[in-house]
Amino acid sequence: MTSSPMLPRIVEVIDAGHAPLSLFDERGRTSKRDLNYWWRHRAIPASREQVERLLENLRLDSTLELAERNFGLSLSDRY
Repeated sequence: MTSSPMLPRIVEVIDAGHAPLSLFDERGRTSKRDLNYWWRHRAIPASREQVERLLENLRLDSTLELAERNFGLSLSDRY
């Protein structure tokens, strides 16, 4: 991995009703900033054992790219 890839980010909220409930404030609103923070933390931690090998085998630059290619799905999802 020679360079730091551009981080994917949310630029528009189309239907906030599908956002994770934990992202809504007391008025029932969420923001692009909150969604971007949540998205960045969905990836496998870079410190995870064997993650470099996984990324190399899949020819990916980051665990965020891996999450994006898998539609952000995670085995630890609760909703």
